[in-house]
Amino acid sequence: MKATTTIILLILFCNISIAQTPTANAGNDTIICGYYGSLNAVPSYGTGTWTCIDDEITILEPNNPFTEITTSIIPEHQPSGPYELIWTEINDTESDSDTIEVTFARIPSSEIDFIPAKCFGEQFTIAANEDSLGTYIWNFFDGILNEGFAPFNTTNMEGGNFQNFVRWGNEDTAHLVSLTSINSWGCQSETNIDTVFEPPIPTFNITILLDTCNQGNGAIIFADTLGSNTFTWLNTTIGPDLGTSITIVFNLPSGDYNIRDSYLTANTTYYPFYYETFETAFCFDTITVEVNVYNTFDMTCPDDIIVNEPVHLADLEDIYPQGGQFYLNNELITDFNPIFYEPGVYEIYYNYFDFETDCLGTCSFNIIVNQDDNIIIEKYDKYTIYPNPAKDFVRIETSSERYDVMLTDISGRIILNGQNLETINTTDINNGTYIISLRDENQLYRFKLIVDK
Repeated sequence: MKATTTIILLILFCNISIAQTPTANAGNDTIICGYYGSLNAVPSYGTGTWTCIDDEITILEPNNPFTEITTSIIPEHQPSGPYELIWTEINDTESDSDTIEVTFARIPSSEIDFIPAKCFGEQFTIAANEDSLGTYIWNFFDGILNEGFAPFNTTNMEGGNFQNFVRWGNEDTAHLVSLTSINSWGCQSETNIDTVFEPPIPTFNITILLDTCNQGNGAIIFADTLGSNTFTWLNTTIGPDLGTSITIVFNLPSGDYNIRDSYLTANTTYYPFYYETFETAFCFDTITVEVNVYNTFDMTCPDDIIVNEPVHLADLEDIYPQGGQFYLNNELITDFNPIFYEPGVYEIYYNYFDFETDCLGTCSFNIIVNQDDNIIIEKYDKYTIYPNPAKDFVRIETSSERYDVMLTDISGRIILNGQNLETINTTDINNGTYIISLRDENQLYRFKLIVDK
């Protein structure tokens, strides 16, 4: 009998598990500005956990690779730390850790300190409250830096520009200033935007009296509204002497007048600083005061005219309004005869009283006698005048039986009238040039007479 052999094959199946080994990456060492910051681990495999042995460090979410952490302590002048933060990853039976150093540094202050300007438009002293940092980012917008002002340092030992002297060249009463500060650990403050205010310009109590009838009778009256005002006259042609201290000025014609006012600054708290820095606490402003005309009327005189023959002044063109009076050397005249005047320029004043405005107006013009021929007296065989120049008397010799004699000065004023005079006494007549007019039945004769005693 043939034997049968049975072979039984036993196959054993086993589960084999191989765990991936994690690679922990806690990120880079870091400086956190302020009390709060975040970590930046790079997850690989498994579960990660942050740990720290220092009590002042709090990890808000230990299993979050990007957790926030806080510290309870940051010293005033140095960072806190560095602290070791450990990131551990566990994957089954495998694990790995990585350690970083974290430092907490204080965020610097961007608070701004101001010393206000002494006077409107002058410079402010603007400084960082924390003045020992290395970097300051200032913005004065439209402010003007006074970089040449050197009573005080503007740069600290770290090279930081902590202080500035700034003015504004406009009429605004408030100005914006901003500051961002950065410390040596790279921590940056928030940008602080603040406002500085110009000191007020005081209200000046000024009374203006109008120039009535345009006769130069205006006035300016000042009142001391601060108790420290001093008003100084700045005009060189009208009013008091230049630089005179004033409270009232009379007899001003219409026009603009400059006056300097000096007064103590209203920022009394900073008097010591102003005296130390500028050697004064006073402000100086220039005021322009306008004196206007009250009650006036239109009035015109002609341009300068050249006269070669007698003129009736009221007949001149461009005299407006008509009906006034003419004056030469403060004497009333109606006519101008060049034969009585030496060559030259004669200023004629024309006065007119306007009843509607109750004002007396004055204008002037020049009459020009510019040729010697206008005053040359002809030589006449019929008359002889001597001596000429005369000292005590002058004689008249003539063949006429009857004639009129008139002696006038060069303005036309009559000195003497007579008939058939043979001698004229000149003892009481002032030195000067005169005209002797002789008229007979046929003709008028004129002679120039010089009296020189």
